[in-house]
Parts: sequence; C-alpha cells; structure tokens
Amino acid sequence: MAYIPPNPNGQATSANSAPVVLASDQSVLTAKVSDGTNNAGVFVPGTPNSTANAVVVAGTSESHAFNVSAVQTGTTYDVGNCAWVSVQILTQYTGTTPTITFQTSNDGTNWVACTLENTTSTTGAGVTGTSTAGNSYQGPLPGRYFRLNFTGAYTSGTATGTVSFFTTSRVLHTLGAAVQGTISPADAASLSGGLPVAAAGEVFNGTTWDRQRSATTAAATTGTGLLGAGALGIYNSSAPTITNGNYERLQLDVNGNLKDSLATLIAGEDLPNNVLRVEQHGTYIHIAAGQATTTVKSGAGFLYSITFNSAAAATNVTTLYDNTAGSGTVIAIPATTSVTTPVTVQYNITFTTGLTIVTSTANGSDITVSYR
Repeated sequence: MAYIPPNPNGQATSANSAPVVLASDQSVLTAKVSDGTNNAGVFVPGTPNSTANAVVVAGTSESHAFNVSAVQTGTTYDVGNCAWVSVQILTQYTGTTPTITFQTSNDGTNWVACTLENTTSTTGAGVTGTSTAGNSYQGPLPGRYFRLNFTGAYTSGTATGTVSFFTTSRVLHTLGAAVQGTISPADAASLSGGLPVAAAGEVFNGTTWDRQRSATTAAATTGTGLLGAGALGIYNSSAPTITNGNYERLQLDVNGNLKDSLATLIAGEDLPNNVLRVEQHGTYIHIAAGQATTTVKSGAGFLYSITFNSAAAATNVTTLYDNTAGSGTVIAIPATTSVTTPVTVQYNITFTTGLTIVTSTANGSDITVSYR
C-alpha cells in the first residue's frame, strides 16, 4: 500500500494516514491496552502475580495446587484483580494439631485471619482455618494478598489441595450469618449455634424454643407457644372510633384501671330503671294441725319464714331443730298458742344438718314453711 504522502521512514501521522480496512479473512489480532506509561496486560488465568492490577476480564478464574509436607508458610498470591477465593483440601498431614489457616494482607507483610465458609455445611459461622481434609471453603477476598499457613507439629504425610481465585463474587450459601441455625418446628426444641430460621416460627420460652400459636389453637390452652407479654391497654381521654372489622387495644382510665361497662343490658334487668334485680326463690311445705314430727329438709338449707294459719291448742309445744330428726340443736320454739292468725314469722337463717319441726303435747297450728 502506498503512503499518502509517501513516507519512506515508516509510520505517518494519523492526519497523513489513509483509512485501513481489514481483510475479510483477517486472522485474530492481538490488542494491548495502555495505562499511560507502560503497556498493561490483560488478566490471564494462571498468572496472577505477573498480571496484578491488569485489565480484568469478567468471569476469569485461576487455580493453584499445593503439596506441603512440613510446617511452613504457603505461597503468597497477589489477588488484587480477584474478588473470591475457594480452597479445597484433599489431604492433611498428621502431627500435633495440624491446621491450615486462611490469611490475607494488604502489604504482603502483615497478615490477619481471613474468614471463609465451609461449603459442606449449611449452618454456623465461617472459619479461619481447618484441620480436616475433604472439605471446601469459600468466601470474599478482603485484601490484596492471600496465602495458606500450615501450622502444628508435623509428623508425616502431605497436605494437598487447590486454591482457586475468581474475578467475580459469588454467593455464600449460608448468607454468611454468624447467628444462623436450623430447627425443626417443635415444642421445647433446643438449638446450638445460632437462632432458628424464621420459617420455623419459633419463640424462645427462656430455656428452649416453642412453635408460635394463635390463641384459638388447642395447644394454646396451656400457654405453650403464646407470646407472654400479656394484654396491653392504652389510655385515651376520648373513646376511639372504630368500624366493622377493626381491632382495638384494651382501654384504660387515667390510673391504669381497665375500663369495663356493658354496652347491652342483660336480659332480666329492670330496663327502665337500669337496675339488676335479685329475687329470693324458695319452696314450701304444709303441715296440717295436729301432733307430728316432720322432716322438712335433709342437709344444709335456708329457712325464710313460717306462716301460722291457725292457733295451736293451749298446751301445744312446737320446736324447730337443725337436724333430720326431732332432737338435737334447737333453732326456735315459737309461741304458737297465743298468735293472732294468720301470721308470718320471718327467720332468714341457715341450717346445717337439716330442718325438722315437732308439734307435741297437744295439737299444733296449721303451718306453711317457706325454705330452700
């Protein structure tokens, strides 16, 4: 292709260059991105240290195997371009408390623990290390550098596994919550390692967890699963206005006393005068004039009155006993021979054992006993 204008010394300026049209069968071209001073490479899987802070390609990842047979500090990885790490531990060496810890740093010199989750567990908080083989751990990368630290007294064997880094974040399947836990809906259930999941609907009873219940369920009669705060009331200087289907708290007076009144009068009241009447109701027995022992009632009761319908003979003696026989505790000996009949004598007294009336010596009065 000719230069316009011709430049025998190489490239021309853009103003002095003709447009370039790529051939239809052009092979793949390699592009470089400049950071203003030097050419910056594109992040390539497998070489994080040589491409740190390069242009990141979404979804890129890299993996590094480890094989350690001694107590030592593992390889330092510059993961400035990465957001996520996964550590899979295949085998572990034996010894006194052999542990593989996860560490992160921003300067590559001062290291702190890095918390990852165990992907084989669905509960509990993350961990900063492990002594167990056969598990995988994952989590976000909080620093520029990452490494494994192999501690404990080494005896034999080899710690093996793979460390993988990802440029995009992933999701912790336990949501990373240190207060997680699972529980099957049940009463008096115990839970180790956190709070129950919300779906279980559990409420703490001070020792264990119970299923929450509404007040209309059968189990609610024992109080199990009911929130124990008790009913709450509120003071309003004026009564609230509610409509059909509304709920309202219990109403209190200014002193905290529960307001209580009947909106509808009870059947049987004296409605015009707004008075609840209480009337005495009893039964009766008639005893004809003569001489007899009459057990009016056996057991405890109440004697309202005795009506003397006629006078007794002059020598008659009438006796009332608190008993089921004509003897024992005397209630009264009315003067039946001199009464002006008919007359009702009010007693309004209780008896304990029974009520027996004896008319003797001569004919007694014709009497009516009112009792219950």
